[in-house]
Amino acid sequence: MQKLQQEVQQKKLQQQNQEKSIPKKQDTPPPRPSRETSYTVRDLTKRKRTEQKLEKVFPEKLKSRTNPGKYGGKTRPYKDLIRPLIFGGRPQLFDETHLEDFVKFVSKRSLRCQQDSATVINGDDSSLSISRLSEIKSFNLPPKTFKYFRVRCKVKKISNLDSLVCHLCPANNFRFHGPFDGSNIKISEKTSKYLSSRRRKRADTPSKSDYDITSDKQRRLSVGSSRNLSMTVTSHNEPHDGSKWESLTMEECVMRIRRKDDEKFTILYVPGDNHDTDELVGKYDRIIRIVPKHILQSRSIPHVVEQDGMFYYCTPSLTPDPRVPPLPHEASHFTPTPPTEAIHCPTMPIVFHIDITMVDETDTCSATLWGNNASDFLNGITPEQFVQNDSDCRDDVINKLRHLTGDVTDDERGEAPWCEFVVKKSRRVSKQGIPGDVYEIVNTRLR
Repeated sequence: MQKLQQEVQQKKLQQQNQEKSIPKKQDTPPPRPSRETSYTVRDLTKRKRTEQKLEKVFPEKLKSRTNPGKYGGKTRPYKDLIRPLIFGGRPQLFDETHLEDFVKFVSKRSLRCQQDSATVINGDDSSLSISRLSEIKSFNLPPKTFKYFRVRCKVKKISNLDSLVCHLCPANNFRFHGPFDGSNIKISEKTSKYLSSRRRKRADTPSKSDYDITSDKQRRLSVGSSRNLSMTVTSHNEPHDGSKWESLTMEECVMRIRRKDDEKFTILYVPGDNHDTDELVGKYDRIIRIVPKHILQSRSIPHVVEQDGMFYYCTPSLTPDPRVPPLPHEASHFTPTPPTEAIHCPTMPIVFHIDITMVDETDTCSATLWGNNASDFLNGITPEQFVQNDSDCRDDVINKLRHLTGDVTDDERGEAPWCEFVVKKSRRVSKQGIPGDVYEIVNTRLR
């Protein structure tokens, strides 16, 4: 029995010794993905094309950067080759003498997106892909259509820094660069003949449904009316905005008062023949002069509206008989901002009009920045503020525009910064049937 017990114990000891000699299984971590497998298929395809371009330009450099142990004799990934050049830092592969050749085959757009831009794209147009100026100019548009493009370029010049603001004729887009102090606009003989021919072709008679429906002579007050007119008071409630109007006619003047809530706006109509309005400034919100028709069609056009220190002129292309509009008509078309119409004649708004010449590595292109797009470009500065030099904004605007061209001072010129613009290309057709391309800058502002 003792022998049997000893044999059993020996077998147990042998089994325990065998179990100790066998190593335990350990949890091995999953293999780390190689650098090549961490890239997407699109990235690898793009890098392969770039590597092929690299081999043509720098074959010796590429051969020296191969690593058989790690990449199996293949070229190192594209990211390792050009990342220092795109994102900053000292290049590890190319020296400075080869940088100019390097830029020729690397995507210029990928390099440019890292450069600071002096302008910013607004709204949905920020998603547009960047186009070159040569592509924009060669793009064929059907007549009477337009298309938006996004460009990254430099400003070669701004041709009208001394006349950024003008009176714009809404009938034919004529621009009159001043005056803005209330003096008369001088028109050349050639322009006067052209405007006369335009007026003969157009119907200058007023609309029957708009002005001739009334028989009230007080509403048709004009220069030369009798000074013995009795005072007439009329009232009107405007349904579309809830405002209340009163009209007071006395002698040769008509005063109208608009009330809404706690706001009050006064309009005064006065004869335009040698009537001094200096003593009336500040007493009324808007002063309108009833100027005779033959003066509005002359080569020396006086201002018609004075409001907030600004002077507005009637368009010389459309000059019907001057008259005070009926009270309901004025109430329904009222705007507290500078009026678009006075004495039954459209007025010329004061607008920015900036001519910009852009340039990139492919071509040059001249575009216009005007109207509300120009005010948005200047971060909300209006033409009225520019003319009145509100908060000394005039010099600030001119200096910012000079900076775009690289002009530091009048005598010193630096490097022009990169800019991004949204260019609207329109295909327009003249009355003679001749098509032409028009380029405008829109949806862009200064940084």
